[in-house]
Amino acid sequence: MRIPALFACITLILNAGTSAPGQKLSPKKTYPAFTIGVTGIEASIEPGFLVTVQRAGKGTPGDGLVVAGDVILAAGGRALAGPDPRVALGTALTEAEAKGGRLGLRIRRDGRERNVQIRVPILGPYGKTWPRACPKSRRIVSETAAWIASIQADDGGYRIGPRKRSERDGLQACLLGLFLLSTGEDRYLENVARQARALAKKLERRPGNSSWQIGYQGILLAEYFLRTGDRTVRLGLRSLCQRAVETQVAGSWGHSGTVGPGYVQSGLMNSAAVPVLTLLALGRECGVGVDEAAFQKSLRFFFRMAGHGCVCYGDHRAELFPNTNGRNSKLACALSLIDDPRCQAAAQHLATLVADSYYAPEFGHTGGGFNVMWRGMGSVHVPTSRGASYRRQMDRLSWYFDLTRLPAGGFSMLPTPPSEKRYTGVLWGTGAVALNYTAALKTLRITGAPRTRHAVTPPKVDLDWGAAADRRFLSTADAAGFGQGAPDPDVVWRSLFDTRRSTAEVGMAARHLLHYSPMVRTWAARVLAQRADEAAIDALANAAAHRDPRVRRAAFDAVSGYDNWGRATHPGRRRGRIPADVASAGFLPAILKTLRNRSAAWWEIDGALWALGRCKPEDVRRNLALVRGFARHREWYLREASYWAQVGLGRTINSAEFVFLARMYAEERHVFVRSSYDAGFQALLRGARVKLDPPTERRVAAILGKTLHSAPTLSDYGPAGQHEVTHRTMMVLKHFPKTVWRHVVKDAIVYLKTWTPESQHAGWLITGSKWQPGLLKVLAWIDDRKPALIEALRGVLRRTKWNDRNQREREMRDALRNGLGRD
Repeated sequence: MRIPALFACITLILNAGTSAPGQKLSPKKTYPAFTIGVTGIEASIEPGFLVTVQRAGKGTPGDGLVVAGDVILAAGGRALAGPDPRVALGTALTEAEAKGGRLGLRIRRDGRERNVQIRVPILGPYGKTWPRACPKSRRIVSETAAWIASIQADDGGYRIGPRKRSERDGLQACLLGLFLLSTGEDRYLENVARQARALAKKLERRPGNSSWQIGYQGILLAEYFLRTGDRTVRLGLRSLCQRAVETQVAGSWGHSGTVGPGYVQSGLMNSAAVPVLTLLALGRECGVGVDEAAFQKSLRFFFRMAGHGCVCYGDHRAELFPNTNGRNSKLACALSLIDDPRCQAAAQHLATLVADSYYAPEFGHTGGGFNVMWRGMGSVHVPTSRGASYRRQMDRLSWYFDLTRLPAGGFSMLPTPPSEKRYTGVLWGTGAVALNYTAALKTLRITGAPRTRHAVTPPKVDLDWGAAADRRFLSTADAAGFGQGAPDPDVVWRSLFDTRRSTAEVGMAARHLLHYSPMVRTWAARVLAQRADEAAIDALANAAAHRDPRVRRAAFDAVSGYDNWGRATHPGRRRGRIPADVASAGFLPAILKTLRNRSAAWWEIDGALWALGRCKPEDVRRNLALVRGFARHREWYLREASYWAQVGLGRTINSAEFVFLARMYAEERHVFVRSSYDAGFQALLRGARVKLDPPTERRVAAILGKTLHSAPTLSDYGPAGQHEVTHRTMMVLKHFPKTVWRHVVKDAIVYLKTWTPESQHAGWLITGSKWQPGLLKVLAWIDDRKPALIEALRGVLRRTKWNDRNQREREMRDALRNGLGRD
């Protein structure tokens, strides 16, 4: 073997690993084609992690050096292997651009291996503080901005994408304008003005209903106004703010103006909604007459998620994933705009979570596009004490940014593993990725720029949520006793997240009960609960006595098996192995101490209630008065937790106790909480096999039956709100013996008198679905009360003005005709 070849082989082996984490690609599936940075080579990753060339763009550096079918084995001396060959590709590009301008590829063609050298621009290395004070970053920003300006059309849009049509009003185009603003260069103000003025003029006449567009359009117009004071965009901005208020539901927003409460148990879509909150916050500064009550309502809705995990999908509990769809980043930007110390603390907390989730840069429902888009903007809000987190994030993700930069200009986000292509392409990617380079310049209000001379001072916020102790959950400092020299976040993720496969030592998990991140604390708690040996229980007992409420909450999470959307005390969803007698013996005093403390943090109380539900039933019953003190709390978190503490009575529950739970359901206005109560009834009636005597069954049916037609609902949902409650109550009744249906016939008839076909739930209530039987099927179970229900259903058939052009309505009508024709 020749010496150079031997040296290359040794180098390849030494460089096979990389400290920059990516995400796992499937070894059995094809990862879609993507461009390998400025080389212009398009490649897919075939099963077995084979990076396979599809083509090289004409005139690009890779043109003529590789051909379709070539398999790239190594780049820059790094083997391209699993779990994510993209990391080695991006890292090799970064190094080639830093010096030499040559990217060495080892390829296999027609069964033979060969080396090729591809020339790439020499940009120098990333600086130690990049993207700030970094010549390479500065050049990338300058070239990208010049390219975007060069493709602007006369109508203010940008001729971008494969069809080169002008894109001006969509969120992707708004990101392009926002990026030009974020450069801080006055030379691009005319470009942004051309786009913003045309967009604003259109919005004056006809603002849309899509929350996905409203937020981004508004942020662009507001940032432009605050930078320039150009009053020609104010009417368009005001129109957007008014539309945002009109389409608000329960403090947030859905995909668009019409929100169905049955969609994911709330109908809300926070990934689209947080930018709308940001629009309202900026609109207040622009002085365009934002409805203050609507703004405060939305602020409270989102603020209550901070400190408890990741901003959730809809109106649910905060999630326990690393970072989903960029929602933490978006909310960090929104809260940073509010002159309130709690909002500022929440923004810093969320930003630190974002920076420490660098190991999952593409994590998110439907793909990681919004995670990439908002990561840089959100993470710049880290406090000074956590600056190292931001630095580590940027250094670990430099491979991604260089791999997405295109040779002709712009960026294209990578497909999200394993195969999601939704956010790929230059239209989606250019503004999204480029903003990661300018966010640290803090030239936009959403990235930390000071209030401008064109802004007005908005009213102070009335952030009425939580106790004083809840502020502790917004801290970015680890709890006392955590110590120094913590493992990197990606190590913590691999060690703790997968509870049942975790090999973490008890000491490691116990230490991370003291971590600043609420997700990490809960992951650690789950690991200890899964072990449930003497050492694990001792560690949790010590945590339950810790002086920091965050640590006590983590101990309670271990006892309850807290699982966000999954109801922790449901027998089929339990995480952990802590039995009831151990929970009572080791944790009941700490639980009760929290519940009796009038100044305790709401979030700690929430955890204590969930944990009490896993203690012995007699201990739950002994403290029912304490538990029921939270049954009508104004925060639904605590109402739900109180309910599930009572579900902990299990098969020992008596008639009066069951009736109390039925009343809690009947009084509840919140969509998600009702769905949670439904799961509680299922746990009792089907899981614990509770049997109700006939008088109790009739009493419970009378309480639940009224919700079929007269339930309290959040008024924002309109008629669909009652349809959803009726549907949910039918789901609850399904858990009871079939005899229960006889007792609710009169209530079902009352509901049918006002029935309308617009809602999907309305159709299911008659025809049935996989979730509940439907009234046509109920006919078989009600004996002597059957004729009255049949007549009510016939009345629906006669009275309703059916829309023959609507397939769903035709199906409802036909199902009614067929069902009644048999009787």
